[in-house]
Amino acid sequence: MREGASVFATSCQGCHATTPAAAARRHRDDISAYRFTVGQIESFARVMPVHPPVRGRRLRAVAAYVAALQRSAAKGP
Repeated sequence: MREGASVFATSCQGCHATTPAAAARRHRDDISAYRFTVGQIESFARVMPVHPPVRGRRLRAVAAYVAALQRSAAKGP
């Protein structure tokens, strides 16, 4: 999960937040509100406008990280 969190921090958090509160503060899309499979997340991440593109091991790591965040958010506090 550490690598996925790192990839998210460097490539994704400019546009996406991981909690509703962070999304509201920063006017970003709250990805924890969705329920996607790892494969779906990988597909979306492949086409995100980031430089350099997220590919290979980094893509799988960030997809697993986001999927875990979504599962955790679905369980609630």
